[in-house]
Amino acid sequence: MKLKIFFLIVLFLAIFGDWIANEKPVYCQYEGKSYFPLFEVPFVKLGWIDWPADFKNENWGNIPYEKVVKTLVPYSPETIDRKNLGLKSPFAVQNTNGFRDRHWMGTDRIGRDVLAGWIRGFRLALGIGFLSIFIAGLVGIFMGGLAGFYGNDRFDIPVYKAFVLLFWNIGFVYWMYQGIETNGNNLSILIWLVIWLLIGALVYFLPAMGKSTSLPIDWIVSLIIQAIDAIPALFFLLALLPLIKNPTLFHVIILIALIRWTGIARLVRAEFLRIRDLEYIQAAQLLGIRDFLICWKHILPNAMGSVWITFAYSFAGAILLEAYLGYLGIGMPAGTISWGSQMQQVRENPSAWWLAVFPGLAIFLILFSLQKMGEKLESKVS
Repeated sequence: MKLKIFFLIVLFLAIFGDWIANEKPVYCQYEGKSYFPLFEVPFVKLGWIDWPADFKNENWGNIPYEKVVKTLVPYSPETIDRKNLGLKSPFAVQNTNGFRDRHWMGTDRIGRDVLAGWIRGFRLALGIGFLSIFIAGLVGIFMGGLAGFYGNDRFDIPVYKAFVLLFWNIGFVYWMYQGIETNGNNLSILIWLVIWLLIGALVYFLPAMGKSTSLPIDWIVSLIIQAIDAIPALFFLLALLPLIKNPTLFHVIILIALIRWTGIARLVRAEFLRIRDLEYIQAAQLLGIRDFLICWKHILPNAMGSVWITFAYSFAGAILLEAYLGYLGIGMPAGTISWGSQMQQVRENPSAWWLAVFPGLAIFLILFSLQKMGEKLESKVS
């Protein structure tokens, strides 16, 4: 129960962080009119609501409100408090308007509130972790399922199809790389990617002709897994990120997924190898049920009990990789505020202990909780 409460708190901070730490007030009355700035922001950007000129200047702290209800932390992560520049400790004398405006976790070197950035870190860590592991899960389940179900001698394919699909895979990897590099903003590349997928589907479903051969799918997938696992995850990221022009969070998510799918694939492969020879699977094959339906309806549901354990550990690994990149200042867009980027400043200012303690504590608690979750899942499965 305590673990559930912790994750609910983390999820709450990730989703509602902007309503907790923001220089924009929740409600204000200005020149006789009432406004809800936090709620109205998206509508202002769309042009549906018009704000006074003072609001557009975004000097929210200096606006003479008639009435105002501020957020719990009256600073955004990007807000620069010019009265408290130069690494103010949580216990130092701070130049603020009152007790409520104090920087409770101190400030960084340019006067940004550490608490506001700390809260923003939950959204970034959970967002990158969830999306990357979701993609890694899809890839890992697909690749592990292929290797475990077909092995090295169960996937028969005509020789001509095998050669054509080999060249198709090379082209598919190329167009995927182009799509990732352009963030999916180049329409012509997306069109070519769709065309390439249609070509692959057409070749696969062409009638069988000539001599057939068995593709050693298990050997191929295992070789790819071994090649990726042979390189330390951080070194792998550092090697791939320079190949991308102007890397964004989207690229970071894809690259983390590219690294983390192998552990999921290993477990899925082992479960498929165990289940595929059971009597009810053999009975389904004798009845002529298609391989896809056998895998989807009969094998995968029974394999997922163990796979969830790997998801918990992989999630922790993805969050840790994101913190590494933020700490090194690599791969993240300029100005991105994360726990890693906060800790980065300690390298230049070792005395700024609060920039290491608070983000480090958040990382430790999340990783520790995911570890405990994985152990609980293991005990249930066993």
